[in-house]
Amino acid sequence: MDPCKKRTINFSKKEVGILMSLVLKYKGTIECRKTDKMNNDLKQKAWERLSNEFNSICGDPFRDAKVLRGKYKNQKKRSKQKFADEKTYLRGTGGGPVKPKIIDDIDKQVKEIIGTQMTGFDSEFDGDSKYGNMQMETPEGSRFNISDSELPNEDIEQMEEDGKDSNEKDSLLSAALPTNWNKITPEKLHTPKSKPWKTILKKACANKENKNVLSNKIISWAANKAELVSKETEYPEKEHLLRVEMMKERHKHQMALETKESDERILIQAKKAELELEILQLKKRSAAIC
Repeated sequence: MDPCKKRTINFSKKEVGILMSLVLKYKGTIECRKTDKMNNDLKQKAWERLSNEFNSICGDPFRDAKVLRGKYKNQKKRSKQKFADEKTYLRGTGGGPVKPKIIDDIDKQVKEIIGTQMTGFDSEFDGDSKYGNMQMETPEGSRFNISDSELPNEDIEQMEEDGKDSNEKDSLLSAALPTNWNKITPEKLHTPKSKPWKTILKKACANKENKNVLSNKIISWAANKAELVSKETEYPEKEHLLRVEMMKERHKHQMALETKESDERILIQAKKAELELEILQLKKRSAAIC
């Protein structure tokens, strides 16, 4: 690699727009999340084809696949940051001068390529939900209303049913309130537990008892296992001691036998020597007589 390699000139806005349009053409391969060898080779080939098309359109200076890939990566990072700043500003509490719009056509092209990676998913359940008859104010100061006519019919019917249920509950609650508060004590003000709640409490108590039984079984099992492990370590030690004692007895018995055999062998040799001496003496006597 040449250490004195010169840096190419910056991308113009037109070149960046052409690059984004070509990336949009090959986004199925370039933005694939798989990173195995086959997909990496496909991505490299896609960038090489993109580089050829880009240079045939723009001409000089020549931009290879590595430069175009780095430029797209940096532009994607900048566009994500712009959209994040815009989202933070829209969720602010207000105050101060109006912030100018920072998102341009290139950022919109990047958004078209990567989609929800930049904007995220719409909220459906909290205060950012799009349903409800509310008035919203844009950063420019204009206001617009979201009316019930823009909601689906199923949502409107569900809202009406929820309203009826809440009204019925309020009427039942007002009818249940006592009229003479002088006879009311703090104990009477306690709301009785409902049947479903009692059932839940019973189940919770039963589950607690079952957990206690299970924990006791686990404790006893652990104690039995510890005892078994201690016995498993104790029995080999006893077996080793018995083997050592047996080896000692066997060695002692063998030494006694060897000692007895050597003593008997010595006696036999001594008797043999005596007999040989007597034979020699007899021979001498017989020779002297002759």
